[in-house]
Amino acid sequence: MPDDRSRDDHAVNKMATEGRQVLESLGGGGEILRRQTTYWDLKGTAGETWRCHFRGKREFVFDGPRFGRAEILDTHPLLWTHQQPSAMLFFSSSPEDPDGAERAVENTIRAMTEGWRGADDYCTPGARLQDGYGKLMEGPQRIVDGVKRLLEGLDVRCSMINGHTPRGASLLLLLGRSFIVAEAFVFEVL
Repeated sequence: MPDDRSRDDHAVNKMATEGRQVLESLGGGGEILRRQTTYWDLKGTAGETWRCHFRGKREFVFDGPRFGRAEILDTHPLLWTHQQPSAMLFFSSSPEDPDGAERAVENTIRAMTEGWRGADDYCTPGARLQDGYGKLMEGPQRIVDGVKRLLEGLDVRCSMINGHTPRGASLLLLLGRSFIVAEAFVFEVL
């Protein structure tokens, strides 16, 4: 007999599959008509309207009503925060060019996340490499490790402390540059 977790995983996978079928009908994109705490209404280019309910919403960004395509994904850089172990990065020296190093941190994070995240998503507000010490950032271990390698290459002394490992499933509903991260999505025709 399956345990509760495997039943939940099966239900999430089933909802993801049904969601993918709905999103196929959205075809070439559409428009976000209405945004509420637990659902968004979506209209496809062919005129069909869907209500997308989300369970266990973890994060969202609304970047405008129109979207060119719609996808439900279980792997994506936006999901790293919700699926992978976290870590914190501390520094105890300054690079020769602190401003250049901070730009390099931004560029590294943007490159690693395919442009979806930047330093402001992970770096400690007010942390400046010119100060010579402090907590620089907290985020997915793979991002923190990439920034650590960058800074060590610039002769900055760094230390990394592992954080928590997220629990539970996370899926991404991607609507152009707008998105929702949640445990599950359920669609209904309006």
